[in-house]
Amino acid sequence: MGRIISTSLPCFCSLLRLILDEYEFTEGFQFGVRTASFQVEGGWNASGKGESIWDYITHNNPNFINDGSNANIACDTYHKIAEDVQLLKDMNVDYYCFSISWPRIFSNGHTNRPNEDGIRYYTELIDELLVNGITPLVTMFPLLVELFVNNADKLFYHFGDKVKNWITFNESYKICNFSYSDGILTPGYKQKGIGDYLCSYTVLIVHGRT
Repeated sequence: MGRIISTSLPCFCSLLRLILDEYEFTEGFQFGVRTASFQVEGGWNASGKGESIWDYITHNNPNFINDGSNANIACDTYHKIAEDVQLLKDMNVDYYCFSISWPRIFSNGHTNRPNEDGIRYYTELIDELLVNGITPLVTMFPLLVELFVNNADKLFYHFGDKVKNWITFNESYKICNFSYSDGILTPGYKQKGIGDYLCSYTVLIVHGRT
């Protein structure tokens, strides 16, 4: 089994340059790059997508972000699937780790009414990756236990025949401490010792259930 290095797209080339100067890689070593849906997708209200917690806070409290920006357009990967996958192919990566936006698939927050355009978007992205020999590695995020498990079931149903690698939470320490203790990420709660504990507990239960 090869090892996987995962990093964000903007810093990948500089990181790769640094690594290649210092190390030689054994046969089977695999490289991957990583993004998050809010950071790159754009299309924040396109084709039935609902409002995410980050959409809400950047639209209603722009001071939450230092420069007052939002991700309404971001890198616009929602409209640039083929172009972005070609960039990944040109970088010769083995894996692409991306997250699925909860409100793009479940616009009203409930799993009984999936947004067909959201399913289409991620299906096209996954298909484009596979056609180009890149393995999709998918992160799921919503926190409440039953909602998360139901969400995971739907994602497995729609994409599980093509996606064999899944991550329940990315950087769970940051989720719980920065969002529910320090208050520097959404939803911005400052409840040290309570919020971070409850979040960590929920993350572990959700991971096990999923």
